[in-house]
Amino acid sequence: MNCDEVRELLPAYVLGALDADDLDAVEAHLHAGREHDDELVELRATVIALDRFADEPDLDVSFDAMRRRAEQPGSIRRIARSVVWQIAVAAVVLVAVFVAGWLAADLTGGQAQEVSILIQGPEGNYLVLESADSGAVTVTMDGFERLADTQAYQVWAIRDGQWLRVGVCNTNEEGWWHGDFAFTVRPGEQIALTIEPEGGSETPTSEPLLTSRS
Repeated sequence: MNCDEVRELLPAYVLGALDADDLDAVEAHLHAGREHDDELVELRATVIALDRFADEPDLDVSFDAMRRRAEQPGSIRRIARSVVWQIAVAAVVLVAVFVAGWLAADLTGGQAQEVSILIQGPEGNYLVLESADSGAVTVTMDGFERLADTQAYQVWAIRDGQWLRVGVCNTNEEGWWHGDFAFTVRPGEQIALTIEPEGGSETPTSEPLLTSRS
């Protein structure tokens, strides 16, 4: 399978809607190189963001809604192209929502700023942070193995060279975790994820599993 064929199937791949043969072919291609990393990050970020706005009136573009459409009988490539357009339209809506949030904060003189960060690992695992107000950040992790009870995943914000503790968690048996931490993420801050002893550490004791761009 060449790059063009894989690119056409990436939306369905992100939604988990490929059949076994196409899935094996796409994953073999992805494991052979890194040329599709940016596309995967954008698609996963959009799908995650869509679920956040799934309650918006007349906006049936949530992850579950798109997966249901992608799983309907028919040509997977035709379905994939349809999903691309849904994601593209939804992304425009999301940009408008995010921009509206920034403008509202600016016009009212508010200090709160919308911060959304997605970090993808080489195996397709990812960490997402969303901070919509001052004092709280929502974290979503997927694709990370559940750690032993003596260990935990720790999220950090790197601010002016200092590693600040965001929160500590562990994934479930499916490799997923979602929750809130009392922390304010500032725009432009670097985010990192490490494995620490149970309860977390004051400073990192291991090399980061994931680190965002500064």
